[in-house]
Amino acid sequence: MRVRQAIFLTIVLSVTMLSPAAAPAEQALGIVVQSRQFAPTQLRATADAPFTLKVTNLDANPIEFASAGMRVDRIVSPNTSVVIDVAALPRGRYTFVDVMHGWPQGVMIID
Repeated sequence: MRVRQAIFLTIVLSVTMLSPAAAPAEQALGIVVQSRQFAPTQLRATADAPFTLKVTNLDANPIEFASAGMRVDRIVSPNTSVVIDVAALPRGRYTFVDVMHGWPQGVMIID
């Protein structure tokens, strides 16, 4: 019985470690919101590769960072950061915005 459990555990751990979902994103990008502006307003990432996006809000009010094309929507509290895992995207331009205020806007260029 213990041998079966050990084999099962070994298989589960092997599959989990080899899973594509367990692979870290190779690209790490960052954006800051300060004085109601994104900096930078334009970011670039590689097509067909997942990436992480760190959004830092230095303003006194929360923001809602969202992009329908990138399939992300996150609340960022004042003076905090969130890290968003973004799935691989095809080439194109993807706009993002602070939904709570309707501005500022920026663009992610995937090429």
